This record gives sequence, C-alpha cells and structure tokens, in this order.
Amino acid sequence: MIKLFNENHINDDFQETFRTAVKAVDNLSEYELTNQNSDQLAEKICKSLKEETLEVDLINKIAKVEMVEISGSSFPQEYDVNRNKNYPCARVKYTFDIKSESSKFLYSTPTNHNFDRVMADVDNLVKLHIFYQTRYGNIELNDEVKTDVKNWIINLIPKIENTISLINKEIEDFNTVMPIKLKEIIENRISKITKKNKQNDDLADF
Repeated sequence: MIKLFNENHINDDFQETFRTAVKAVDNLSEYELTNQNSDQLAEKICKSLKEETLEVDLINKIAKVEMVEISGSSFPQEYDVNRNKNYPCARVKYTFDIKSESSKFLYSTPTNHNFDRVMADVDNLVKLHIFYQTRYGNIELNDEVKTDVKNWIINLIPKIENTISLINKEIEDFNTVMPIKLKEIIENRISKITKKNKQNDDLADF
C-alpha cells in the first residue's frame, strides 16, 4: 500500500537517474572520451536513461467491493465502537491500467504541489489500485454509501490528471536538461585527460 503521489519528492527520482548517468560517464574509457564527440556520448547515455512520461488510463476502470478488518480506533469519535477491536468494513477498490513504464512516479510528489492523502497500490507495474475505505459493515452498499464513493472518485480523477500533467512537465524538463549537464561532465573529463597527456608528452620530450 502506498500514499498516491506522496511517498517521495520527484527530485529524488531524478537525482537517482542522474547519479546513474554520471556513473556511466565515469565508466567511459579514455579511448571513448578522446575519439567520440561529447554531444554524441551524452546523448547515447541519456537515451538509455531517459525518463518516460506517466500515463494512466483513467477512463476505463474496474470497481470492486471487498471486506477488510479495520481498527475501532480509526472510527470517528461519534461512532459507538470498541477502540481496541477490529471491525469488518466495506472497502471499494478502483483499478486503472498504467499505460507507460514509469509507475514509479505514482509515488512522487511534483514540485510545489500538494495531493490529498489517498491510499493506493501498484500491481506488477501495470495496474493502479485506488481504495476508498468506508465504515459500512456490509459488502452490499446502500445508496447513500454508493453516492459518497462515486462523488469521491469523480472529484479525485481530475486531481490525479492534474498531478500527472505536472509530473510529466517535470519529466520533460529533466530529459531536456540531463544531456546538457552530462556534456559538461564529459568535457571536464576530456579536459583532464588532455592535460594529463600533455604533461606526459612534455616529460617524455627530451
């Protein structure tokens, strides 16, 4: 179970990818660095590490009601329950298809953005499950509970769409900037190699 768009900041994902890219630069041989164009080297590394934008099919969905045990301590104060006891209550699970290989961003919070606490789960990187926990003690929901659930998901989907849009904008920006930064690192390595080789040549010239 995860907190949708609330497990980590999106920059954590980008920093991890960039560290991997820098490591790839470190692993380039001196021959590769001195015999290939820095732009081409940067693009080659970035191509394999490019972040894919997040895509979730929020139109086609499956709903399922299941009974789960929840603690009496989680009930609002006005409920007459034993706070030390568990109660079977209906939970609605909505399932959506993840259409891209970037499900990790379902965990991520975009910059300067807040998302309501929503419990979710990612199944095999291809299914997004979103849960609505009721305090209703029967798997057959009454009309009032059904209305509450449907109003909740109807209001939630546009918020998810907006958050995905913000995430994808940051992904596109990252993919644009990464080759530029990598090129600088590559050229710095090339400069050091050039200076080293020049010094070695000078020492051998007598």
